[in-house]
Amino acid sequence: MTGNLFNVLGRRYLVWLALALPAWPYIEEYFSPGRYYPEMLHNLGVFSIQMLVLTLSVTPLSLILRNWQPAIPFALWLIRNRRYFGVASFAYALIHTLLYLKTISFDWYLAFLEALDWPFATGWIALFVMAILALTSNNWSVKRLGSFWKPLQRLSYVTAITGLAHWLLLDFFIDDVMTWIIVLLVAKSLHILLRLGLFQLSRMRA
Repeated sequence: MTGNLFNVLGRRYLVWLALALPAWPYIEEYFSPGRYYPEMLHNLGVFSIQMLVLTLSVTPLSLILRNWQPAIPFALWLIRNRRYFGVASFAYALIHTLLYLKTISFDWYLAFLEALDWPFATGWIALFVMAILALTSNNWSVKRLGSFWKPLQRLSYVTAITGLAHWLLLDFFIDDVMTWIIVLLVAKSLHILLRLGLFQLSRMRA
């Protein structure tokens, strides 16, 4: 029963719809002159980072879930849709950037000057790398790039570091960003320990 449920939920169009739904209010309000844009900027940036951390946490989480029989379908669902989570992270980062450009009236010279400062430079670096990863997150790119595809996708950690740095350098309240930094560090540490066999899990059944 659980497996059939995740087979239905795993259909790509349903996943795309679920990932796109949170963006619609922001896209609608993007064109509203009375909207308080800094709040939207912050929320979109945070959601992009959260999706990125989720993407990077899929492997260790799925390795843990596979040891519990009822959770195996969910673990497989996560792995199957990991690529979409990453693309969604880029999409929200792109909307975040477009909104930032709108707040400065698309003044490209001002954007260039601000990009010379680390708080903004880290954001642009993260967006640039995310764009490369999003454009190559498809079966055609996997075939064309061959053995180079996986090393390229590891650049997602560069995105995570620069994206979190961007958030940390611009936010006066660091509690939220530190939470996601810790989540990422724990996830990566678990991944390394599981791969090296230094952390063993006993298989559980319902």
